[in-house]
This record gives sequence, C-alpha cells and structure tokens, in this order.
Amino acid sequence: MYRNYRNLEASLIDFITAQLAIDGWTGIRVEKSFAEVYKTGATLPCICVSMEESDPYRREIGSDSYLEDILTSIRIFATSDGQRLDLASWMLSKVIPGYLL
Repeated sequence: MYRNYRNLEASLIDFITAQLAIDGWTGIRVEKSFAEVYKTGATLPCICVSMEESDPYRREIGSDSYLEDILTSIRIFATSDGQRLDLASWMLSKVIPGYLL
C-alpha cells in the first residue's frame, strides 16, 4: 500500500501516460527519477515526475489535523527544442488542468 507522497507520484505518472496515449503521443516515457531518464539504452523523449517537498502546517490552532502544500516537479527531456516546447504546451493544455481538478 502506497502512502500519500508515493501515491501522488505514481498517480501522476499513470495520468500522464494515459493522457499521452489518448492524445496519440507515442514513444514517450514517463519516469520518476533522473536515473531512469538517462539509464543505459534509454531513449528520449522522457517526462520526469518527482515530488520535491512538502510544507505541512496545522489546519487550525490547537488542531492535530494538518494541511500540506506539495510541490511536484515535471521535467521534459526531448530530442529537440521544438519537441520540448510541444510537450510543454501539451502539458499545460491537457494534463495540468485535468490533474488539478
């Protein structure tokens, strides 16, 4: 069973992978670490997803309940600058609105 942070990364990877397939993008890997992006024999393009930090704070004074602002990085590694820009534009128009809702 995944805990919250690990589940967030895995869910985002699954979401991006599914959206790429729906929109007809092929040959694009989605990984969770830089080591996987550049592993031996790996090809570009690749989208790297990772949770960077969490900043928990109390929901209210005296409460044992916390809220968190979780920073997640999405990095695009491409074979050309044009491909990187196309993927970035696609991420902003398709994935980010769907993920934040």
